[in-house]
Amino acid sequence: MSAPMVELTPCSLRFYFEGNCGLCPKFPEENSLKYVKECNKSIAGHLRACRVAEKSVRSEGELLCLRAGIWRWKEKTDLGITVCPAHRYMYGLGWKPRLKCDFFRHPSSSKSKAQRGMSARMCELAQLRWGVLCRIGTGICRQCLDSLSEDRDDSESPNSFGVTEETKIEEDKPQDNNDHYQLRPKQVITIKDT
Repeated sequence: MSAPMVELTPCSLRFYFEGNCGLCPKFPEENSLKYVKECNKSIAGHLRACRVAEKSVRSEGELLCLRAGIWRWKEKTDLGITVCPAHRYMYGLGWKPRLKCDFFRHPSSSKSKAQRGMSARMCELAQLRWGVLCRIGTGICRQCLDSLSEDRDDSESPNSFGVTEETKIEEDKPQDNNDHYQLRPKQVITIKDT
């Protein structure tokens, strides 16, 4: 069941993605908002093309949420997050990584090719550490992978990339007693400087 779209009603994920809500020219038959939990096209080939482990993402809806930086999304607790056709394909199955390393800390003088795609965990930790959202599947070269390992501070905590035990993320608190996921307007992050 799709949520009806009246004159291109903005989708819930518009706050997380660039570009305007609208239709997708490649799929003109899709002309309405869709609930993210109902986005269930096969993503196996897409994940292979992005060089990401196929078992790391379970559904197209989860892929969209991960690319938006919503790290703890669960289908069973979704309260009705919607996505328009334009954002669904621009950041879902239509998203393509660049051939060269696209990691934001990649040296500008280097032209290394990406060795693999960034996993959801790597993207989440990069956002916690540096406050920059990397999309799952973003190409990353060996040099940048090595630099991530060097940035890790083993003296404080075994967590990857220098994220310490003092890192705190404001938990999603439902308004009622049901265990439902809710969009949060802002993450509160505390990172100990090394």
